Amino acid sequence: MLIFPVIILRALKTKKAIILQLLTGNFNMVEYVIYCMGIFFIVLEVIVLIYMLQSIINMGRYVRLVTLILVEPILSPMQRLVKHSVMNTFSLDLSPYILLVILYYLGKVCDYLLSLPAL
Repeated sequence: MLIFPVIILRALKTKKAIILQLLTGNFNMVEYVIYCMGIFFIVLEVIVLIYMLQSIINMGRYVRLVTLILVEPILSPMQRLVKHSVMNTFSLDLSPYILLVILYYLGKVCDYLLSLPAL
């Protein structure tokens, strides 16, 4: 369960810089949009992790329903791709794991774009 604090710390890493820019008036809309996209990817990572943990831990039907509603639009295209690929396994659905890797990569791209000197 150490992954949740790591995700939260990654989200807060650039928060101080964004808040300082907002307070001082040095506000760049592109940086703010990239920052919001990074937070969006982190939230999706947490939702996918909760979706994956539901197969191990029973969290109740409402939590299952909410996570299914949130994850299904992103997960169904991944499931179709995995179904018609070499990674098709009949006992294990690999699409949440692949989706988690993609979301992590997109979050890292946002972090890299924020670390550039000037956008």
